[in-house]
Amino acid sequence: MANPILIDIRKKVKVPTKNQRVYLWRSEWQRVGRISYYDSSRMFKEVNGSGLMETDAHFAKWLLESFGEGVYLCLAVMKGRKGFWNFMKVEVNSDGSYMRLRRGKSQEEKDKGAEIGDYQQLQKRLSESNDPNERKELIEELENSEKMIEDYTEDINSVKKKRRGCSPYLKSLQPMYKKHQIEDFTSEEISEEKKRWF
Repeated sequence: MANPILIDIRKKVKVPTKNQRVYLWRSEWQRVGRISYYDSSRMFKEVNGSGLMETDAHFAKWLLESFGEGVYLCLAVMKGRKGFWNFMKVEVNSDGSYMRLRRGKSQEEKDKGAEIGDYQQLQKRLSESNDPNERKELIEELENSEKMIEDYTEDINSVKKKRRGCSPYLKSLQPMYKKHQIEDFTSEEISEEKKRWF
């Protein structure tokens, strides 16, 4: 059983820019709803065993029925855990389909990619070089670059251990970042009390 969580639901909307010198519109994440600790224990089956939502398709259906179509960012917080995490980023369409969206690369991941590119350039220069002094300098630079890549990898792995998405609260349909159809989670017989929440 998982602990109850608080989920902040934000919808991507287009709003006019303030000065409108370069762009007329910009994207903004506006809060449209919140799932409290108490509601999460009633909604997710994994929390106390009596909830109805088991997969991300069920959650997408609830988002569509509650807030309409759009792109949603759901941030979660748990008692006893520092900070929040990205519970789910999803695009829900009115035709009954949804698609999970990939998160953007962090600054550490971008820096690691740039360092790998530099490392490959150094290897190429080393293979083309004939001067022994230049080769010695390039070998030192390659060793420093390898250490930098290892440091970036350690930083990225330490951050990834903290983030976990919607698991274990919801099961993700595979393949994760492709379009799927929304599933109805209220088709089974449910009590009148639960019907009020969905």
